[in-house]
Amino acid sequence: MPDGDFWAQQPFPVILPPGVSSLKLWKFPRRSLLCDEWQEMERLDFESEGGLRLVDARELAFTVRKSGVFSGFVIRMQASLLAHDTEEVSTWCWDEEKQEESCQGHWAQQMVVFDAQEVAAGDIVDLSVTTDTSTLQPQYSFKATLRRRKTDSEDVSAEIEAEKHVVDLGQVVLDQPNTG
Repeated sequence: MPDGDFWAQQPFPVILPPGVSSLKLWKFPRRSLLCDEWQEMERLDFESEGGLRLVDARELAFTVRKSGVFSGFVIRMQASLLAHDTEEVSTWCWDEEKQEESCQGHWAQQMVVFDAQEVAAGDIVDLSVTTDTSTLQPQYSFKATLRRRKTDSEDVSAEIEAEKHVVDLGQVVLDQPNTG
């Protein structure tokens, strides 16, 4: 979740209702990211042989690079209708650590919200993503698990270790129209 500085810079107050499952955020602050890497959760390749897949499931793992509070996943979008690997649209506007002022797209980054959980560097957040485009309104299902890194001082059996070090972060289903 973005920090207080981010929220203070917003032109209007933001109040999150209980049970919110996603947020649209423009210019999500890079300093709030707990992982360095981006991973692909969906590919819409309209030119693929056989057409688009109706249901796509992926298993992703994100290594936490700094201690903090995990409260969800930030989704960025990249799109191209031109030659392979030509980026036309991106909702992530960063160049190194500096935000690009020229990036004025109307699409926001989407944040899939989970209950807050303290994490430490070296922990791994596993994410199962299922995309179902078989209906008029696509459905996205996100299931997350936190695997805490074992400290050197811990000497426990595998059964106790699994119970102590794996935290079910829950599941979020997005099935409402995405209006930008």
